[in-house]
Amino acid sequence: MRVIEPDSEAFCLHLTGTPTGRLQAGVDVPTTAGGLILGDTFAYTALTLLRSLLIIGIGVSPFGVSWGDPIAAGALTSCGFWWARGAGVLAGAVFHTPEQAGAVGTAVGIRLGVLGGCMWPLTVVSAWLRVASHARPHAWAVDGWTAPLSRGGQL
Repeated sequence: MRVIEPDSEAFCLHLTGTPTGRLQAGVDVPTTAGGLILGDTFAYTALTLLRSLLIIGIGVSPFGVSWGDPIAAGALTSCGFWWARGAGVLAGAVFHTPEQAGAVGTAVGIRLGVLGGCMWPLTVVSAWLRVASHARPHAWAVDGWTAPLSRGGQL
């Protein structure tokens, strides 16, 4: 969740071009609006990946966190940052201001995380809620990370 929220707000800032008017200034350059948005998408994808690797690196070096099988951890991290990128692009396209993206993104992200099993294990909820929680990406992420971290699973 902390990887996704800043991206949706920042990407919305770039799509609207506020407060710098960057997209409007880009009209004077020999490129298309789609090219500018594609460039921003790739730039924010790199920042999201860097943020994910920073979280993993800080966990490993000073705290000695074991992330399980490195291939599985890499695949899960990759899926997570591509999902975050998609959510950021969607938020940037739907919301008109970065403030809207930040406010709605935070409220929706917390609720999806709670219903997806990020706050407590889904084994303690009823069967129908366990099934409904898997309509959200958070539950799949929790399931995915549980295998290499808790059960010694691999990809």
